[in-house]
This record gives sequence, structure tokens and C-alpha cells, in this order.
Amino acid sequence: MIRPVSMLAQSDPLYQQLKQLVAAQGDCWLKEVRSKSLAKVDLETTAYAVAARRSDETQRYKVFAARHDLRNPSQFEEYWSQQERNDLQHIKKMIALVRTQ
Repeated sequence: MIRPVSMLAQSDPLYQQLKQLVAAQGDCWLKEVRSKSLAKVDLETTAYAVAARRSDETQRYKVFAARHDLRNPSQFEEYWSQQERNDLQHIKKMIALVRTQ
């Protein structure tokens, strides 16, 4: 019997580790976004502050991703630069959501 890809991925230890790293990163960002010290700071500055203050989780994720990525190092760095830009956009959305509640 062929199992759907999602069932296969859920039983994969690498998938589980990746899922935990991404969840830890998101939880950490959310905790920082809710910080009272950043409540009156503009959106751009707050996003960079959140990313900087919570860089440990991001670095754990980057190390894991680099270790399991098939690209050469320069391709991976290009990919990771785009990921960092995407992360900042995601953080800005989180900030906007939290501030409007």
C-alpha cells in the first residue's frame, strides 16, 4: 500500500526535527513581538530587533538546513539571504497582527 506523502513525512525523524526548529523559531518571535519594550517602536525597527534578539533559534535552523541541503555553499547562502528577507516580512506581519488586537 502506498502512503500519502504527508504520512511518510510525519514519520521521518528529519521532518520532525525540522518541524520542531521552525515551531521554536516562530514561538520565540511571537514572544519577542509581544514584548512591551518594543510596543512604541516603528514596525521596521521592531522587526529587526525581534530577528536580532531571537537569532539563536534562527541559527539552529540555519545549521540544520545547511547540513541537509543539496545546494553548494554559495547557492545555499543566496537561498538563506532570501529566507532572511522572508522572515522579516513574516515578523512584520506578526507585529502588525499583535498591535491591532
